[in-house]
Amino acid sequence: QTPHEGSFAHENMQKIFRITIEKPEEDKNSCGTNISSVEHVEEKQGICSNEGVATNTEEAATKFPKRKLAILVSFLGTKYSGFQINAEKNTLQAQLELALQRAGIINFANFGYPSKYSWSSSARTDKGVHAAAQVCSFKGHMIFHTDGEDAMTTGDQLDAMRTKVNEHLP
Repeated sequence: QTPHEGSFAHENMQKIFRITIEKPEEDKNSCGTNISSVEHVEEKQGICSNEGVATNTEEAATKFPKRKLAILVSFLGTKYSGFQINAEKNTLQAQLELALQRAGIINFANFGYPSKYSWSSSARTDKGVHAAAQVCSFKGHMIFHTDGEDAMTTGDQLDAMRTKVNEHLP
């Protein structure tokens, strides 16, 4: 199966925009457009590994919570060909998908396949259009501690995730 032609997971997009994608040794979570808030919408448990199959005992024992997340984005669209992912165009959705994958929130196996992580946008914009508050949702992994002595509150986890994603945005 070929990734979406407008995703940086697609070879043509990588060539056109000189983006280097490094395939991780193991697909597990590791710990301008800006995300200004991330909200916990729905909880789902999952094991994060290559295509959903644990490859060793230690990995199988590690549970990474998967949630339906909503992000509120604001952006200057001057350098982009609109918001919605579009073949061979630099779009805001493609940039967000790349940042989410690099941050470890979207599995590498799902990178380039928005339907696999249930991507949904509240609106689309045309080329060069700016936005102050646009909402998108998707299923992603909570990449920070959720259990034990060092557990973070949900709010702290989401703040840390927002910071991690912003590090990978233009």
